[in-house]
Amino acid sequence: MGKMTKRNLPLFKYILISILLIISNPMLGQETPLRLISDTITYDKMSENLSATGNVKVIYEKTTLSAEEISYDEKNNKLSMFSDTKKLEKDIDEFVNILSEVGLAFKSIVKRYLSHSTDENFVSMLEKVTEMESRADIITKEIEHTLYEETLIPDARSDVLRLLEHLDELIGMYQGNCYHFSIQKPEFPDEFHDDLVSLTDTVVDCVESLCLTVRSFFRDSRSVRDNAHKVTYHEKESDIKFSSVARRIFNSDLSLDRKMHLRYFVEKIDRISDQAEDIADELIIYSIKRSV
Repeated sequence: MGKMTKRNLPLFKYILISILLIISNPMLGQETPLRLISDTITYDKMSENLSATGNVKVIYEKTTLSAEEISYDEKNNKLSMFSDTKKLEKDIDEFVNILSEVGLAFKSIVKRYLSHSTDENFVSMLEKVTEMESRADIITKEIEHTLYEETLIPDARSDVLRLLEHLDELIGMYQGNCYHFSIQKPEFPDEFHDDLVSLTDTVVDCVESLCLTVRSFFRDSRSVRDNAHKVTYHEKESDIKFSSVARRIFNSDLSLDRKMHLRYFVEKIDRISDQAEDIADELIIYSIKRSV
């Protein structure tokens, strides 16, 4: 370790040690004692970081939570949100991957519909989206189980569960738009095809930026605001393109009922970016809470 001084404290299993960590109470501003039980505790004097591994139990007020590993940054007075379990990281990554893949599939579906309507390839793409949505539901349940079993602080657990719920709604919005095309079969004149494809591309780019923001929240919360800014940028671009195509639709010679029908579809697509921006705003708040 060079000049770095490191002290290892191997303990017998389930030997109780007491440490006082300052945890902010937003309502009362009180200090709450936290007790820690672990097989092994390591303290790095240089970084002022304490780590506990093996059968970790954290007793906080009347709640006892378990984990494989935790860390406490004494210098910044921060307790890590989760146990350092690869399963939790893997599940969250896989969920975000599915969200990204559904977005890319949605781009292909819109292009396929405009060129070939609801042909066999369109139906096949739609089935794949449905399969991915089902996979996302399964992963969500696994993440919820892991969070309840291994999350250290209940407030952090509720934030992540709320985040997953809203991300799942995004997948549902993608899937819902696909089914709307399949069932209602809107007839977009050729002159609007490029506009619709461009709007869809921007919306998917917005969600892709959100995926980066979600990953940064769990890996490097300091970069959340920068990535969230990209979400906001694409959302504004999406609003501009929606307004432009909606205006062109209503300035066309189409019948009013057809104008309303086409406007409905472009608005539903644009709303995906609105949802993405709302989630990015939530992530900024969650990251601030973690840094306090």
